[in-house]
Amino acid sequence: MIEKVAAIAGWKAGEKGDLARGRGIGFAKYKNLACYCAVIADVEVDRASGRVRVTRAYAAADSGLIINPDGLTNQIEGGIIQSTSWTLHER
Repeated sequence: MIEKVAAIAGWKAGEKGDLARGRGIGFAKYKNLACYCAVIADVEVDRASGRVRVTRAYAAADSGLIINPDGLTNQIEGGIIQSTSWTLHER
């Protein structure tokens, strides 16, 4: 999954951000083996205010047999939105 999301996002080995923009990568296993998901987030920081913004997120998942593709998309997108909110806006 990490290699797949890196290809989707155009990740380049050794690529560095500047002091205002960068990228982060995360990987999770749901219930140990039920689903794997990797995400790359493009992040910007307003240096004057310190405000952090996620400008784009890329995801790749292996969730086994998919019965409802729209449901899977909704779960992954919802998880990205919720975790971004937790990180940036909640305590």
